[in-house]
Amino acid sequence: MEPRHHTIFCVDMVDSTKRPTDWHRRVARDGMYRALRRAFVRARLPWYLPWRRHREDRGDGALILVSASVPTARALKALPHLARELAAHNATTNAGAHIRLRVVLHAGEVGHDPHGVSGKAVDDAFRLLEAPEFKAVARETDAAVSVIVSDSFYNGVVKQGGPHNDPGDYRPLTASVRQDRPARAWTRSFPAPRLRVRVTGLSAPRRLGGVVAVGVVTLALLSLVPGESRPLFCDRPPVQVRVRVSAEKADVVQALTQDFESRRRREASGCRAADINVVTASNAGGIEESIRQGWLTRSPAQAAVEQTATTAQATGGEVSDEADVWLPDSSLEVEQLREVLRAQRIGTVTLGVRGSVTGSRLVVGVPRPMADELRLTGRQYRDLSWDEVLAWPQHGYLFGRASPRTSSTGLAATAALYRAALGRDVLNEDTLGGTEAATRLHAVEQAVARDDDEPERLLCAVRTSPAGSDLHDRTAVLVSQKALIDYRSGGSLGGRCPLPSGAAQPDLLTFVVQAETPLFDHPYVVINRTPQASPERRRVIDELYRFLLTPEAQQRFRDAGFHDVKGQLPLQDVVVTPRLLDLTGKIHYGPLLEAWDRVRRSADVLMAVDVSRAMDASFPDAGGTRLAAAEDAITRSRRLMGGRDQIALWTFARDLDGRRDHRSVVPLGPPDRAQNDRLNRVRLDTGGRGTVLYDPVRQAVRELRRSGGDGRGRKPADAPTKALIVIADGTDDGGDDQARADRLRAELLDGVPVRLYVLAFHSGGCENGLDRVAQAGGGACYPINDMTAMRKALDGVAAGLWGNPRRST
Repeated sequence: MEPRHHTIFCVDMVDSTKRPTDWHRRVARDGMYRALRRAFVRARLPWYLPWRRHREDRGDGALILVSASVPTARALKALPHLARELAAHNATTNAGAHIRLRVVLHAGEVGHDPHGVSGKAVDDAFRLLEAPEFKAVARETDAAVSVIVSDSFYNGVVKQGGPHNDPGDYRPLTASVRQDRPARAWTRSFPAPRLRVRVTGLSAPRRLGGVVAVGVVTLALLSLVPGESRPLFCDRPPVQVRVRVSAEKADVVQALTQDFESRRRREASGCRAADINVVTASNAGGIEESIRQGWLTRSPAQAAVEQTATTAQATGGEVSDEADVWLPDSSLEVEQLREVLRAQRIGTVTLGVRGSVTGSRLVVGVPRPMADELRLTGRQYRDLSWDEVLAWPQHGYLFGRASPRTSSTGLAATAALYRAALGRDVLNEDTLGGTEAATRLHAVEQAVARDDDEPERLLCAVRTSPAGSDLHDRTAVLVSQKALIDYRSGGSLGGRCPLPSGAAQPDLLTFVVQAETPLFDHPYVVINRTPQASPERRRVIDELYRFLLTPEAQQRFRDAGFHDVKGQLPLQDVVVTPRLLDLTGKIHYGPLLEAWDRVRRSADVLMAVDVSRAMDASFPDAGGTRLAAAEDAITRSRRLMGGRDQIALWTFARDLDGRRDHRSVVPLGPPDRAQNDRLNRVRLDTGGRGTVLYDPVRQAVRELRRSGGDGRGRKPADAPTKALIVIADGTDDGGDDQARADRLRAELLDGVPVRLYVLAFHSGGCENGLDRVAQAGGGACYPINDMTAMRKALDGVAAGLWGNPRRST
């Protein structure tokens, strides 16, 4: 990947090798990451957004690269927050786990590859971090944070002034980064702030009472003095609980867990009793990928380490890398995870569902120009029907929806669309695998303009879309009500897409589907493992759940755009209350996602029609001739195509066009209004001197392979299926059919795959090796003797392109 500019933020612990035990090392390491995370969040630096930051663990340190889209000066703002967090850690832990950090700040071009990152800027940053002169400065001070900045960073960032970056606070330093060339740098220290101790509950003292009060204050202060081998009051580290939460509610859950920690701290006489680590699920790859990344199941080595920490004397806490509590958007994800656990035979993990902590529902955001054209703006209650929504693509409108593999919202929206399109209540392999399902669901998916990994990215794309584009004016988005409230209020969409000051965004009107609107119930799920968590951790998990149900926490959820657990709605502009649809038990996730993978694939289809005089032969129905039946087949095939497919039409016969045997009638293009007009104007007439088959098919295969296939709205990574549908007499008067068939078969097997489907009118058309040729192209040869056989053949083509291969014939 081409190098890009980054802010470089490197940290390393001072004297980390002097820790007395591995337990102290684990506590210090966890404290370092917790302090970094909180400092980054408070300085508005990206911590949870992998596309805006890169993070590498370095044992007793870390390398963090921040994208150039984030102001570089924010890295300076993180330093006092980092010192404050380290002071809080050191005040509540044993002296052997205290942390002081050396930090280097630099900026420059950094390259990424599969092994990590590289570049001169990274090398220079680590040379400064390891410079002996800087290490000496860090050892000589008891400051929580000692920072060194490169000379270029000092002149380009620090000298610009602003909060926390007064140039006068920095001192020059000559660092021996190379034997032949010392480097000029700048250093400063951030001492740990003093911790205030507030004593409450004591009346105005008399002589004896005053002595008691002074004694209490003195003991409290002594318990917080760094270097004390065992703090008198805070002799146990906080119980650590990791909460995995969806991006949609990460901000409100982060704020609530901080309130919970504060409450627990007050109840524990000022000692830190709980440390809730909120991890935002990026959702990339979905449930199965998340399990492979280790968020749910620990390795035997991890289990042994945690068991040792649990039973150790005087620890009272646990250090764990996987989730203890999971807060998905919907119980649909819980069902999906249970399916994966059963399929992978993971018996050491069970899911304890405690109930909902908040709620939301699926809504449809319609651009105002689209709502005006469809005459929706005059509706008093802003309600729709699914049949109405599914009819929009016929009028040239599109959908936007998150991916069902990576989002509860996308999964629910996909299930609702599929149920409406198929008229089925339950989505399983039988209802999703038929030929009719393939064609209907392909039409739905071809109307999906975008299927981003997460709803926030989808809404960000809408926010930044240019006026007049399809996404700006003609694409309705299926998202949660909370996400649309955040969008309409100008919110930052989970911190991923802030609205620039003074900028306008497309106006999305909120509509609900009156019948069967999917519900997002946001359950509280406890990850139960073998061996079980310690009683202390279980107690904190239970208390956190009860806290999230308190009136003040529920009000915070409503303020953020969610429902509360009683169904009370946030402030919003939809006054109708639809019948909420519980999809639990109605979706078979494996078949649904398999069907989604199949039917969303676009296709480049070239239809090649034999116009030799053999096609004038009589044929039952459809105008009475083979050529009339071929025209009917073209019409039926066009109905299979979606908005992101492409279609072309060729004709062929011997000596049809001078010395060529084929003619391009309509070039490859999306089946939009202009392309349909071209196809409607085509009138097929027989011509040429005789029948021909193999050479025109070979030329058509080569033409499809040359085509770029970048149809409307298709991503470069979504390579379309290339398909050739040949409607022909099925013979070639050139002789030696077997040799010609063998050559064509060899060409199909070598190169970009092209699926070949042959609809042959001649009674022996699929013989003499033509069936094996079609199979070599991943297709089939269908003998056609009446219109019933024609319809079955086209069903077979649809099933081959988008249906369940186990059921395709």
